[in-house]
Amino acid sequence: MAPAAPLPLLLLLLGRPLLGWPGQGAGTWSRFARLPYPQDQLFLHDTFPDGFLWGAGSAAYQTEGGWRQGGKGASVWDTFAHRPATPPGSARTGPAGGDVASDSYNNLFRDAEGLRRLGVSHYRFSLSWARLLPNGTAPLNPAGLAHYRRLLGHLQELGVEPVVTLYHWDLPQGLQDAFGGWTSPVLPQLFRDYAELCFRHFGGQVRYWLTMDNPYVVAWHGYGTGRLPPGVQGGPRLGYRAAHHLLQAHAKVWHLYNEHFRPTQRGKVSIALSSHWIKPQRMTEKNIKECQKSLDFVLGWFAKPIFIDGDYPESMRSNLSSLLPEFSEVEKKYIKGTADFFALSFGATLSFQLLDSHMKFQQLESISLRQLLYWISSEYNNPQIFIVENSWFVSGSTKRDDAKYIYYLKKFIMETLKAIRYDGVNVFGYTVWSLLDGFEWHRGYSIRRGLFYVDFQSHDKKLMPKSSVLFYQKLIEKNGFPPLPENQPIEGIFPCGFAWGIVDNYIQVSLIIKPTSCPARSVHRFMLINLLDGVSLLIYITTVLQGDRLEQFGEDINMVVLDDYAVPTYLEQTAQIWSVSYFTQVDTTPAQFLDSNVYVWDVHQTKKLIKVDGVLTSKRKRHCVDFAAIRLQISLLQEMHVTHFHFSLKWSLILPLGNLSLINHTLVHYYQCFASELLRVNITPVVALWQPMAENQELPASLAKYGAWENPETVQAFVEYAKFCFTSLGDHIKFWITMNEPSVKNLTYTAGHNLLKAHAKAWHLYDKEFRRTQKGKVSIALQADWVEPACPFSRNDQEVADRILEFDIGWLAEPIFGNGDYPQMMRAWLHQRNSIDLYNFHLPYFSEDEKKLIQGSFDFFALSHYTTTLVGWEKEDALKYDHYLEVQMINDITWLHSPSRAAVVPWGLRKLLKWVKSKYGDVPIYVMANGIDDDQNMVHDKLRVYYIQNYINEALKAYTLDNVNLQGYFVYSFNDKTAPKYGLYSYVANQYEPKPSMKHYREIVDHNGFPGPEPPELLCPEEIASCPECHFFRNRKSLLAFIAFIFVAFIVTIFFISYYSKRGERRYK
Repeated sequence: MAPAAPLPLLLLLLGRPLLGWPGQGAGTWSRFARLPYPQDQLFLHDTFPDGFLWGAGSAAYQTEGGWRQGGKGASVWDTFAHRPATPPGSARTGPAGGDVASDSYNNLFRDAEGLRRLGVSHYRFSLSWARLLPNGTAPLNPAGLAHYRRLLGHLQELGVEPVVTLYHWDLPQGLQDAFGGWTSPVLPQLFRDYAELCFRHFGGQVRYWLTMDNPYVVAWHGYGTGRLPPGVQGGPRLGYRAAHHLLQAHAKVWHLYNEHFRPTQRGKVSIALSSHWIKPQRMTEKNIKECQKSLDFVLGWFAKPIFIDGDYPESMRSNLSSLLPEFSEVEKKYIKGTADFFALSFGATLSFQLLDSHMKFQQLESISLRQLLYWISSEYNNPQIFIVENSWFVSGSTKRDDAKYIYYLKKFIMETLKAIRYDGVNVFGYTVWSLLDGFEWHRGYSIRRGLFYVDFQSHDKKLMPKSSVLFYQKLIEKNGFPPLPENQPIEGIFPCGFAWGIVDNYIQVSLIIKPTSCPARSVHRFMLINLLDGVSLLIYITTVLQGDRLEQFGEDINMVVLDDYAVPTYLEQTAQIWSVSYFTQVDTTPAQFLDSNVYVWDVHQTKKLIKVDGVLTSKRKRHCVDFAAIRLQISLLQEMHVTHFHFSLKWSLILPLGNLSLINHTLVHYYQCFASELLRVNITPVVALWQPMAENQELPASLAKYGAWENPETVQAFVEYAKFCFTSLGDHIKFWITMNEPSVKNLTYTAGHNLLKAHAKAWHLYDKEFRRTQKGKVSIALQADWVEPACPFSRNDQEVADRILEFDIGWLAEPIFGNGDYPQMMRAWLHQRNSIDLYNFHLPYFSEDEKKLIQGSFDFFALSHYTTTLVGWEKEDALKYDHYLEVQMINDITWLHSPSRAAVVPWGLRKLLKWVKSKYGDVPIYVMANGIDDDQNMVHDKLRVYYIQNYINEALKAYTLDNVNLQGYFVYSFNDKTAPKYGLYSYVANQYEPKPSMKHYREIVDHNGFPGPEPPELLCPEEIASCPECHFFRNRKSLLAFIAFIFVAFIVTIFFISYYSKRGERRYK
């Protein structure tokens, strides 16, 4: 079976928008809801079209500084940032301003060097209107003109294309004071005059012009809400009026360039429009209409007049008829078509920050750039799209390793690539924001968005490259994310005898009631049986009494399965029969159905069970057929074709008191039966002695009460328990796990110390007393998720990742598989923390004898692996920062995630297996658990199918390419009853149903991996087909020999009788 293709052809066929008819954007939501899952959400390894433009950007007020230098006039942002706090003594209502910012005015060569290092094709920057025209109108400021000529000259020397914005929010204060800013109809003509000056002086060096940036923010928050400069709180009416004039100003400038400058300069002009993305709370027609309205009110407000018909969206005109200005027919024709490409700004400036909540129309904001690009393409007739601003932000305290910024950038760029390759969207350029850290508008200096770090407190303002510089630089070099060999699935098979397994936390127990006779008159009996997984079985039996003995089993049997909390309620409603302990264990005394006494339920008076004197039933021995669940579970396991089944015993139920004074023989007998039945059908039981669970860590109550693993006596108790299990079950079980997935997150250093000693003693016990006769193997199973440095270029992040691996895995692994002691890195870190902080975490020491005892106490390396985590050292999110280990948890938002937000990262398993080999040598390794949760309603179990397919393929790479001694793989989990949402079998209405993931796993097992079209060089011997019917004869060979002898003797006797009879007849004749 060859590995699955990375993406079905169907996705590409569905991916093309319907071109030719504008206004089709409303179909975007339903289209993306239908795309194949999870394939559509996987990372796309591909490159961008040849000639794709890669750039970076900045805005004058954010980075230039020099607000009083070179004759610059004041802008509305200067005034807004300098206004005093109101009232006096309170915090400033406006953020600290851009007086100095990144000081790019005095560091043109510094910025140019940053562009050279990146290798970008273009640089977007804005001209300061107030620097060129200090009052907003003539005269021209020569110093400002010279400054921008020098900048353009540097770009020309570098071969970097300038993309120039005429107006990026910094309106000259003189125009605001004289005319009221954009609320005045005079401004469009003044803006045209300013643009003409720029075209004349700079147009020979500029091919891409943007008239203005994000007019939504300028109009709505500058003149409506007053949140941003000039801070006019004019309400919606004034905001819509300002927008009306902004559109007119843009159109004037486009026509100016088109008529007077395009023939000679051959450039292009557009307007940078910003937008959010919105998704419906539920996929209903009404909600989709509300999403469409949300985009109309923000992006469509400016895009529809320019790209469609010169007028506002119908949803705005119908809802805002009294507030929204009107365009004349002449104005509509004048505005329509005034853009040579669609310039899109998408990111942190508008999304989740400057978008008013009422403009979401009760729907959910999202950061899906891909869907927005598709909507623009469908709504505005497939225009050429130039992404002129995009990124996210990091904390203002983050310095050089900006992992969060990298992963947002990676997501947005990958979504752009998908929009091009899958959806047919015509995107020709991408601009990261921004080149360097600067003043972030209403957020001031509390966040950073630059590729280069700027220390705002320093005098020289040097640029220091962040990790994102290296990421973006390599991306530009490769023109995207080209497929790499390690990203591709491989063909091949695992070795003969490879262990293919399935995991269940705890197997289920239930009993069949099989009395041998029945009384004559009516007898009612209740039997309460406690199951292993917290479920009790209440069986109500009605029989008929005939004579003094039970002669016939009645047919009226009612069985009710109840959760623990429901048992007392049910009994109270039926009759107050008896008080019973039903929470802790399967009853180790003879069960009710083995009681030879007969009871009558006095339903009329006492409501109690009354023992019938002198009436007894015959007792019988327990048989494996008493356990009804065994046959069902075995049949399901056979259906999967697995070779191994991994489950855990329940210490707290086998030895309820924690010692051998009370033994649950019924449960032990059940385990013996289950293991023997597994062996009968050629499935090897893999059994863990102890697995921690929430209640009492699954320890006997007496041990949990007195310190659990903190108490050294628990060590000896565990050894006694292990010896009992080896003695009672060792003939059936040859594959032991002492402790299964002890959680280091919830383990103290003292508890871990004792746990290691308990494991080692149990291993040596088996090695000395049981191995020779039982010929089994023993080890410990550790949870081992992979930890990856968030910034692959950061040495600090690599150190953090190494530290976490030692604390998460090495803590318990190094003493056993390494040198008998804890990792040196772990001791050194704890010593450092204890010396500088208030922490006092003491890591115990082993004696030399204990080191010898623990070191080498294994027969194989067993690990459970589920996901991969990214870690960094820069503190970014306090909720995900571990102060003790100084580690920041990071999320790669391009990864596929399960409903519980577990990351699906198949290559993490391969890296983990290589790490284990590099640290502990060529030890045999078993992946004892590997699985993912999935929504039970989620598109036919497709996430788990993908997960199993790709994690096993990465395991094959580790075995084939990295020579890891991998000997087994187990999927977690068996069924949804014991592990909800993780099972390969669903459990609904008391029925087990195989999921598609079970069938897919079975196919991989049948092929022993992923064989190619050519027959494998090594053919494994055929497994002996299991024959349940033959079991009777295999266990009774002596009887069969005796029967065969009798049969042969009988045939010989018949032959001689016949022979001599015929001779006698001939003599007679």
